Amino acid sequence: MIRSCYCAAGWVTGADKGRYLPLVSGVAANVARVPSLVASVPAVVSTGAPTGPLWTDVASAWAAITAAFFALATFVVAVVAASYAKGQVAGARAQLGQARELAEEQARPYVVIYTRTRDEISPHLVDLVIENLGVTGARDVTITAIPPLTRSEPGATAGSGGEAVALPAAVPFLAPRQRWQTYWDSGLQRKDSGLPDRFAVTISYRDSRAAQHSEVFVLDWNTYIGRMWPTEKTVHHAAVALGEVAGTLSAWANRDDVVRVATYDGEDLDRRQARESARRHREHQELLRRVLPAAEPRPDLTAASLPEPSAGPTPESSQVPTAPAPASRPAEAQNQDGKQG
Repeated sequence: MIRSCYCAAGWVTGADKGRYLPLVSGVAANVARVPSLVASVPAVVSTGAPTGPLWTDVASAWAAITAAFFALATFVVAVVAASYAKGQVAGARAQLGQARELAEEQARPYVVIYTRTRDEISPHLVDLVIENLGVTGARDVTITAIPPLTRSEPGATAGSGGEAVALPAAVPFLAPRQRWQTYWDSGLQRKDSGLPDRFAVTISYRDSRAAQHSEVFVLDWNTYIGRMWPTEKTVHHAAVALGEVAGTLSAWANRDDVVRVATYDGEDLDRRQARESARRHREHQELLRRVLPAAEPRPDLTAASLPEPSAGPTPESSQVPTAPAPASRPAEAQNQDGKQG
């Protein structure tokens, strides 16, 4: 038991030794007295001649045994509590480390490179964008692409090599949410150019604590294959239409030709149509008098006989009077015509 107590005492390390060693020493002393006290009890009983106070020694022996067991139990409980506290401290340290790493990740800059289509202009046009998505600034941003980024040339054939996309050698500072953007290529021109479709781009930069960061991004033109989009008219299309109107007006202004502008006046048009209808009616009546001398003349419609148009258009005044149907020929005239025929 004494050996086990010392072994347990040796297991406790660090600052706990100064707290538990006195307790272990007291337990060991009480346990050491137990064998001598227990051995004296049979001798006193067999001889009947006690060498000291009998019940006092027995009580002391049992008290020492009880104290030793209680001390040992206290020691075991203390060791278990120390182990549990040690685990709690280790867990708290791990949590603090994770929280520190998370805070550093959230506070660092994060520079990315990606492509975006200019849907507001044309869904076939693709831009190259370098943007800082973090909450702190990035310093000394460098971009390396394998293979180098290339752009197709208008009218180029397959295998022509294309045109190199100009990238900055280094961006001194890129603020949070700040972006660097340039036109990359058109999907319609690139599909038959024979240029590479997949690029590995490495971006390196430093944060505010001078820590170096580097990420690799893959840009692949195959992600746009099979892409569909709706046709939408935006402010850009309205601006283009206004530009065309401005160009047309400018061309007219630079020419010496006379530009005729057609206008419409409802009341004037009604009067002109009425006069034209009256003229045709008079001609019709004159033709009837020449062909059929015996026919009764029809009332003539002249512009003077037409009602004046009112200030506001009404259903009655806006209608143009129509010429009446020609009168039927008399029976005698029809018989004479038949005889002549």
